[in-house]
Amino acid sequence: MKHVVRSAIAATLLSAAALGLAGTAGATPLIDPNGLCSYHDDLGNCLYGAAGPSRSVDLRFPSDFPQEQAIVDYLDKAVDEFNADAGPLGTLDDPLPLEQLEATSTRYSSGTPETGTQTVVVELDQTLRHAAHPMNWYQSFSYNNATQATITFNTLFRPGTQPLPAILPIVEQQLSVTAGAPITIDPATGLDPASYQDFAVTDEAVLFFFDKNQIHPAYGATVVSVPRTAIAAMLSPGI
Repeated sequence: MKHVVRSAIAATLLSAAALGLAGTAGATPLIDPNGLCSYHDDLGNCLYGAAGPSRSVDLRFPSDFPQEQAIVDYLDKAVDEFNADAGPLGTLDDPLPLEQLEATSTRYSSGTPETGTQTVVVELDQTLRHAAHPMNWYQSFSYNNATQATITFNTLFRPGTQPLPAILPIVEQQLSVTAGAPITIDPATGLDPASYQDFAVTDEAVLFFFDKNQIHPAYGATVVSVPRTAIAAMLSPGI
């Protein structure tokens, strides 16, 4: 889904409210064309559900996050692309195999609410009839409370530092333990910053999230924890 986006919401899908999936109505972000944050669950998360005879969309993500608009923008595109790529809806009397898109989210933080960081990692699962396998991927949103700015991979580390030669062996070691066999990552992938764009910062580690086949062809979507002690000298001040 981190690719071309097309807009085509299926008019026959029923809204969250119509399906009885929504909690309470709430204030929406400035721009929310699909109404993804029009309803909230009891914890205040944005809640969106839509379904037809052969299709289902179910999204849940925080509404009290500085980058809420960025999350809504991303998921709006994900829903649009899913509906554009999906096949016919079928009918209640003659349903087709189910196609579905689900998004869940996890929050992470470091430091204090005033000067630390906060991250929301959205995990998406998608099943399409014409696809050989289900898709599973991540999208992260990280924020610096002190500077009130988005944290990117480039701003995560001090200018001029080279963190990936220190990070790659840790990634290989953790994947090898999980696989029960040595895992070697192609340096063209393992030393490419593009492979590390989805991350979360905690007081103990920086977590890197990899999509299916992104870091190694033998792996589905996975997460690797890099201890802060291994990269502390290279992290930007305040991270």
